[in-house]
Amino acid sequence: MRQRDSYLLTQILMIDAEQVCQKEAWNRGHKDECRVFKTLGDRELPKAVVACMELLSRRKHGRIADDEWARVCGLQSHIDDFKKNLSYPNIALMAMGASQFSVTHDLFDTDLVAAMYARVSYLRTVPRV
Repeated sequence: MRQRDSYLLTQILMIDAEQVCQKEAWNRGHKDECRVFKTLGDRELPKAVVACMELLSRRKHGRIADDEWARVCGLQSHIDDFKKNLSYPNIALMAMGASQFSVTHDLFDTDLVAAMYARVSYLRTVPRV
């Protein structure tokens, strides 16, 4: 096989793999999230808000199984730590935004969403090994 043919074959396989990944992501919930993000326009949200929105939206649309949801909810939220250092009002505000933007405010109570946001927010502060 000539080098040019080998290169072309590699490119075709990469494009096919990308399409498979895109289709899987779309089916995992991106199609629901995409609708929400279109309404935001050019506004940029903090990554922790986006992560919280994705979790809430995926749960709402049945894309997170009960056992997986229970494991996520079982993670320590560190809410008490946030309350001690007086950053809880910010957590509650960001959680409210995540709930509103993901259109899940009628599904999950404020405490659950604040705890979910706190988990995501805390995980973003932990140094990676």
